[in-house]
This record gives sequence, C-alpha cells and structure tokens, in this order.
Amino acid sequence: KLYEDAKVEAEGIAADATKGLDAFISGFPIKRPSRASIKTMRWYGGFTEKLGDGARLNIIVKNPADVDKVYNEINKKYPTTDPDLRRLNENTELGYPKRLIEVRTSNGVIAEMQVMTPQAYLAKDGINVNKTLQKLN
Repeated sequence: KLYEDAKVEAEGIAADATKGLDAFISGFPIKRPSRASIKTMRWYGGFTEKLGDGARLNIIVKNPADVDKVYNEINKKYPTTDPDLRRLNENTELGYPKRLIEVRTSNGVIAEMQVMTPQAYLAKDGINVNKTLQKLN
C-alpha cells in the first residue's frame, strides 16, 4: 500500500508540472515485491527506504525544451539535499535529454520520475512507444 500511495502522489506531482504542456504520463505498475526485495538486498544493504523506483513513472514531452521545463519545475517545487535522492540532468548515449528526479513522498517512500522526449523513450525502452506517440499526436 505504501508504494501504491507514493505512485499516486508522484502522478499528481507530474500532472502539476506538465500543466499546459503537451505531455503524457506513462504509468508503470509498482515494482514487483520479488524484484524490489532482490534490488534492496543487492544495492541497498536491505534498507527498503533507499529503494528509489518502487513507485515510478515516465513523463513524455514533445521536445527537449519541455523536458527541461518539467525537470526544473519539479526540482524547484521539491528541492532536496537528501543524499538518497537522485537528480540526474544528462543526455543519453544517443544525445537525447534524460532527466531523472527522485522525491520523497509524504509517506516516506521515494518515487522516481524520468522526463524525456518520445525519441529518448524509444531509445531507452522501445516498449509501447507507438501508443505514447499516438497520445502525443
């Protein structure tokens, strides 16, 4: 229930940050408990509060300028000095913008949001891209 609630909160943050933009919020199911357990043990020494992508989503916008706009908006409204929260502002190997923001939700769970263009999404995941592109057109 914690991760479901965190996901709903993250979706609200994403919706607020994309108001007025042509954007699509790509929901994922929360991370499967078996995968979350493995990842927590391997990467975080068993500390579940460090799991950053149990609640996660992608924010797909049409162009790099909107990627930066959304990233900056969330970063401004949810600043952090928490070393457990990642903020990545970089490009993929193919030169597409990739912005990753982790926020600590009100129940203490970290939620991960990635902001990218459809092209970056295709290069990253290649899954259900046609559906995403159709929703943006």
